[in-house]
Amino acid sequence: MSTPLGIDAIEVANCHIQDFDKKKGTPESIQAIQTAHRLRIIEEWLQAKQSKDIQSYSVSDLDLSLLQGNILDVGCGQGDQTGAIGAFLAKYCPSSHVYGLDPGPADYGAPYTLVQAQKHICDSKLGNFVSFEKPGKAKEGLSRYPQAHFTTLTFSHCLWYFDDEHAILDTFSSALQHGVKNILIAEWALNSSQETASFAMPHILAALLQAHAPLSNINIKLLLSPDQIVQAAEKSGWKMVRQSTFSPDAKLHDGRWEVDIAINAAEEWLNKVRSESVGQGTDPKEIVSIQSHLHALRQSLPAYSSHIRCMDVWTCHLVPNHR
Repeated sequence: MSTPLGIDAIEVANCHIQDFDKKKGTPESIQAIQTAHRLRIIEEWLQAKQSKDIQSYSVSDLDLSLLQGNILDVGCGQGDQTGAIGAFLAKYCPSSHVYGLDPGPADYGAPYTLVQAQKHICDSKLGNFVSFEKPGKAKEGLSRYPQAHFTTLTFSHCLWYFDDEHAILDTFSSALQHGVKNILIAEWALNSSQETASFAMPHILAALLQAHAPLSNINIKLLLSPDQIVQAAEKSGWKMVRQSTFSPDAKLHDGRWEVDIAINAAEEWLNKVRSESVGQGTDPKEIVSIQSHLHALRQSLPAYSSHIRCMDVWTCHLVPNHR
């Protein structure tokens, strides 16, 4: 399961904890699929030349300098992107180091907690290139080190988890103040290519439902389009120098996960508002809106859940506006 970078996704996946996955060590394991996706994100970040065919790239076409030095992987979670970056550093930038940082408490996460998953990576062969900071926001992580300690900040599928736009503006501003030279972002594009549009629509609708509704047990707090992310960056003193969009592999599970989360959360909320104690004071228009969003999501589902595709992924490279 090699990638254009010449890195085997299965080998990298084996550095992650995956004891409950019966397909561990195969291309069909959840972690191998996730790792291959994260390696693809790295390829997109580093493209120095524009091309529609990632397979046509050689390493000489990539801007390796963006991942040289110290990298802070913000919102790292259990380390999917951190591990992929660590594998890249091991092969191409052995004097560099990536630090994972997440605001979640150490005991958060399932089936493994953050601390369990992160420790497993550090104990693997990637341990010389990867470490994890104690829980905190990016501003806190940056402040623990000298000025300009970090060359690059990465944000991979995490901006939608920020509390509000102010938190993103504050993070981007802090990066500028601490001498960061590059910001690399990968986020869902709220769009899909024509070839996958019908199968990716459930993922898009699930994101819209979660972001719109006052639901509990959901992932998405702040649904931002690529244009809104760029605008936030510009307000904070950054400018975009490159962007790209790609369709993820059909095997990637995130779309299915988000659909299940959205449906379960919406059903739970609607059941609660039907009771007089919870329903009192709830805006009737909000109830109708969530019902209609849920209906649209259900109607968009293909016959088999395995056919649900992820929406496209948008990536960009930001640099300080004064450069």
